[in-house]
Amino acid sequence: MSLLLTGGLLGSPPYLLTGGLGSFAPPTPDPTPGIFEEDLLAYLSAQGLGVDIYPGHIPQGDETPDAISYFAVEEEPYYTMARAAGLTARVYQFSTWSTSYLTTVQLERSLRAVLHGFRGYMGTTKVSSCRLQQCLDLPYEPNIDGTDAGTYQRAVEYRIAFKETAPTFD
Repeated sequence: MSLLLTGGLLGSPPYLLTGGLGSFAPPTPDPTPGIFEEDLLAYLSAQGLGVDIYPGHIPQGDETPDAISYFAVEEEPYYTMARAAGLTARVYQFSTWSTSYLTTVQLERSLRAVLHGFRGYMGTTKVSSCRLQQCLDLPYEPNIDGTDAGTYQRAVEYRIAFKETAPTFD
């Protein structure tokens, strides 16, 4: 039997009570967080979305008609009165792209199924929440050559809160 005791008034760490009285052990620490951007890309790539996924932007000249791109648009590190808390919330804008409007919607729904409400580990990064903030369709963009084979885009923003190594200011 074990019981997790939370820290006291002075901010002491939580302890795990195991066995008989007086047998205390500090909790096992989380693995050292990696670079979240690497963990996010690896997580998305492993979800079987069936399209290429690009951090930043789709490379110019890429002939892939269906794709997902994303980039960070906002970051908010959290702090306590004394130091960085080791938790960051970052807003990412994901865009689904296709020559078919319905495909952009289907890609966005597939992305929603793997991101919205996610809690747990993405690689070595512990994600405490991932929630949808907004979703919108962007105007149809015809091809430069005047053909009607243009691109549809659906943009969706997620706020992802995750644990990171906290900087020290001492």
